[in-house]
Amino acid sequence: MEIEYQNMKIKICERTLKIEIRYNETFWKSDSSYNPYFIENKQKYYLNEADIINHNKWENAIGIGIDTYFSGFGNFEKNYELMTRVWIEKNDKNVIFELIPIKEDEKISEICWPCHFEFEKKSQNWYTLINVQQGLLLPNTWENEFGMPFFDGQFCTSASYMPWYAQIKDGQGYLAICEQPWDAFYYVDHPAGGPYTHIGVRWVPSLGLMRYKRCIRMIFQENTDYTKICKKYKQYIKEQGKFITLKEKRIKLDVDKLVGAAIIHEGIKTSIANTSIFYDKNNIQNNYSLTTFEERKEEIINYSKLGLEKAYVHLDGWMQDGYDNKHPDALEACKEAGGWDAFRDFIKTLHDLGYAGGIHDQYRDFYFDAKSFSKEFACQNSDGNITVHQLWAGGKQSYLCASQVLPFVKRNYKNLEEHQIDLDGTYIDVFNCNEGDECYNYKHKMSRKECLDYRMQIFYYLISKGILTSSEEVTDWSLPGVVFAHYAPYNFMMYDQKAARNGIPVPLFNLVYHECVIIPWMMEKYKDEDYMLYALINGGIPYLKRESSYPNMDGCFGNDENLSLKERIKRCKIVMDLHKKVVYKELIKHEFIDNDYKKQKSVFSDGTEVEIDLNTNRFYIK
Repeated sequence: MEIEYQNMKIKICERTLKIEIRYNETFWKSDSSYNPYFIENKQKYYLNEADIINHNKWENAIGIGIDTYFSGFGNFEKNYELMTRVWIEKNDKNVIFELIPIKEDEKISEICWPCHFEFEKKSQNWYTLINVQQGLLLPNTWENEFGMPFFDGQFCTSASYMPWYAQIKDGQGYLAICEQPWDAFYYVDHPAGGPYTHIGVRWVPSLGLMRYKRCIRMIFQENTDYTKICKKYKQYIKEQGKFITLKEKRIKLDVDKLVGAAIIHEGIKTSIANTSIFYDKNNIQNNYSLTTFEERKEEIINYSKLGLEKAYVHLDGWMQDGYDNKHPDALEACKEAGGWDAFRDFIKTLHDLGYAGGIHDQYRDFYFDAKSFSKEFACQNSDGNITVHQLWAGGKQSYLCASQVLPFVKRNYKNLEEHQIDLDGTYIDVFNCNEGDECYNYKHKMSRKECLDYRMQIFYYLISKGILTSSEEVTDWSLPGVVFAHYAPYNFMMYDQKAARNGIPVPLFNLVYHECVIIPWMMEKYKDEDYMLYALINGGIPYLKRESSYPNMDGCFGNDENLSLKERIKRCKIVMDLHKKVVYKELIKHEFIDNDYKKQKSVFSDGTEVEIDLNTNRFYIK
């Protein structure tokens, strides 16, 4: 069965369900060895083995397509029905894949449809674009296996800052946009050395059922590359009304406090509970540390004396119980560090120096020893229990249901106001990088999408209070409510510098969103690689100091060259000066020079050009 509209033709095999798409003279075919399926009670059922399969071709004013109806899957006691729709949107010739549940008497754990495309040629000109963190280009010839992405490839997390992927073969490519990403995962199959890369989508239930239509929108392009793919997605986001620039955010907030600033990330108190997996039984002294507000103040004053003109200070562990403890009850400034008076004086000092400051805050991790703790507030699993773990410093914890968060936020920030803590910004931990939660408590039942909406509500509330908002990383669902981030690194930066890399880093996120969010960049300098160059090529702001809250986490491994403070400030100034020029500008192009991925060039919309050479650790700004 086939449909055709102008230069687009689609064939579907009625027996195998394989799909072939021809765009002009380029063909994209389903992988012949892979069948669409769903999983129920750990058993896999293939769609082409349904008892009843009916195909129907249709055409109307806006499109032309093929519907396929499936019913009856052998061992099911009750029938299960669903429909797939593949159609061409006549206006712009996008191909839309729709998965539509009809009858759901059973709980399905996942559905994998449509199949990934064949992508088998061993060529560096055949490559896949993956939005793991800042972005990754994976050639079919890449020597390392891709492996398992963060969060098993769940969209709306650090595994995929943007809900799309793309493949390009000799300049011909497609962009696949997941239009309901909150209940979807991507998978990647790339063995060591290739010679292929397969990428596709797995759909998961929402509160136990598939419930609603799921869509993949494919946009096909000729003579394309990763920059053009990003610009096509940018156009799509603008059409959705979700593209909010820093200039627009500047209307409500003093964004300029962050423009051309260096980031200083440090803490006051650390106290690791003996129930935490980070608790060091052999070296008890490692479980506790304290730096007073006065000591931090003197440190900051010294930065100013050494010529640091502008900074934003991110303060961890400022509350009585220390970093990652007893959230959401951050209600008392650390007394041993000087209490509210010293905290207030610290913030005043920042402002006197022309610096800005904010705090670490947390409203997902829900600690059992917090006075506010109640299972009634926690996310309830489908079996009626709550998740319990003891990973972080505060020990035993669950997850606070996002639907319950806003009253805690209002309480805590009112408390800060009453103690005259004049914050410029705040960091709401993990909201952006971690997956959306589900909650089955009938009093506040919550889907993953609703969880993300509740998180956005927190960002909007803080903006209404004049506070610059940030979170751990960046995901485009949250960008309308976020001004800056903790970081948005390339994936390799989260591992030891010598670890094997799973592709070529490319700034996919910044090619779409550079003028929408301020991103701090790591500044470590290694013998054979200088991370400052990545800050420059991306037009971001620099980290002057970046303390790790836990050993060997968040990309902090402590094995870079030991530069003097003066040298680090000097390097920061280079990045800061560039940021002042390009912060509100679009990153219109990124490319590799002479096909060498270590030699890169960025072009911003004001004409600023940045070239870096990672072979020699040199850079050039025009």
